[in-house]
Amino acid sequence: MPSIYKEVGEHVRARRKKIGMTLESLGDASSVPAAFIGQIERDVKKASLKTLAALAQALGIPVGDLFSKEPFNVLPLEKEIDAIMRSSSPKEKKILMLALRSLAHSLKTLR
Repeated sequence: MPSIYKEVGEHVRARRKKIGMTLESLGDASSVPAAFIGQIERDVKKASLKTLAALAQALGIPVGDLFSKEPFNVLPLEKEIDAIMRSSSPKEKKILMLALRSLAHSLKTLR
């Protein structure tokens, strides 16, 4: 049976990859060094609750979700968009919103 630390690390990695974040971008968003995040994901190092809270916030999820038995590979679309926006810089958010609005407008014209 895997340890809770291994499961949490797997959840961090799955969520990070699901929303398209690199170790470096998660590190920047959470103020946790990317190398340490990689060690958490591989169950080499154990994270404190404070570190897990910072990672969860950067990943756009409640910290309790890191302990969930539910896999992160299926997210409701709105939650996925929200997580992407939360993990983006202000400049990236503006670009994402422009792209989303443009796409939405283009889709409306196709109806």
